[in-house]
Amino acid sequence: MHSALFKAFFEDGKDIGEEEVLLEIGVTSGLGREGLRVALREDRYAQKVISDEELSRRLGVTSVPTMFVGLAGEPLEEGEAISGAQRYSGRLESVVERTVSRIPRGSRR
Repeated sequence: MHSALFKAFFEDGKDIGEEEVLLEIGVTSGLGREGLRVALREDRYAQKVISDEELSRRLGVTSVPTMFVGLAGEPLEEGEAISGAQRYSGRLESVVERTVSRIPRGSRR
């Protein structure tokens, strides 16, 4: 569903704020139309979305995509943020290598 929403908005120029557009995307992603309609109308996941938005603001996220590179189990705040689409070679590779170097020697796989 995430990929389908991004494609619909960024590639196809669809208004993903419209219920019918969301229902169409949901059905093509394997969701049931009526279950999705009910969830949208009762704002079933609104609090989760609001919580994610608050976390994004707290972490300083200003663009999509933004990824955080860090060690498993560490809070996102301790990871390094990378904004925008990135090829692996370059900054992203440097951040990953720097992060991997923090793994204790006996723990690396």
